[in-house]
Amino acid sequence: MAALNQSLLFQSHLKVNFCWSLIFLSFACIWTGCNSNQHVKSFSLDEVKSFIGRQNTQYNERFSASIPEALQSRYTTDACIFPPGQPRICGIPGITSFFYSNGENRGMKIQFDQIKILGNEFQITEEGEYKMYGKLGQLLDIGKFLTLWKKEGETWKIYREIWNTSEEKQVPNTSSN
Repeated sequence: MAALNQSLLFQSHLKVNFCWSLIFLSFACIWTGCNSNQHVKSFSLDEVKSFIGRQNTQYNERFSASIPEALQSRYTTDACIFPPGQPRICGIPGITSFFYSNGENRGMKIQFDQIKILGNEFQITEEGEYKMYGKLGQLLDIGKFLTLWKKEGETWKIYREIWNTSEEKQVPNTSSN
């Protein structure tokens, strides 16, 4: 009888130890994330800033050469632009048509200067200035812009973009003295 009690007591201790082991492993798994995908890349604003800088440089080169695919790969599928004095334009076909105007921009150049990049792993705001040059190198416009970037898949792309000129608008004098 004593042997039976010892056997039952031993089995009871095994069950208790097993339960505690399961509880401990569960907490350990929760504490460490229990994630087999440990290679998740952390967010780095400096890396995104560098990426956007490269994108702006490449865009200028391709804009000048009138390569619409460069523009199309730069915008999200649900992107919108807000050009000055015009209604908003959404979707890659409309944005491409607006910027490329059947190749009329060939030879023109755009220089982007980043002023500030803010954001997180979900959305980035780029604040900057631009200069646009004509085919003969003449300065056509100086302005400022705000661009919202978001990830589409694994790539940062433009989601919203608005810009306007910094040139002083000439207002006609309509007063009759």
